Amino acid sequence: MLSSVTTHWMKLGERFSALVYYFDEPDGLHVVLTTRQGVRETAAVERFETVLAAGQSASVSLPRAAGEAPERVVLTNAGDHLHIAEPPPPFPPSDAARREGEAAMVDHAIEEIGRW
Repeated sequence: MLSSVTTHWMKLGERFSALVYYFDEPDGLHVVLTTRQGVRETAAVERFETVLAAGQSASVSLPRAAGEAPERVVLTNAGDHLHIAEPPPPFPPSDAARREGEAAMVDHAIEEIGRW
């Protein structure tokens, strides 16, 4: 039986989006982060999986253009939830972009969880 799944979607720079989801299991949080180019592309670009015990952290960085610092996401098991420190957005998303991202998150989550 699967435990409940918690998901979080984020935009990373201008070219990528990421979905983080996790299951709380006795050995820690089972965390998966997948990235996509754009918001609605179908193929995952990167996939990162880890199990974090309470207090542990993992960071994932994604390359950007030459000479630019990578986008960095830090995942921390805060005991009763996953803390996600994501890079600041280059500009605040519009309401339409936020709604499109939320819809993409749902589609992406259903697809990814089906693979789990």
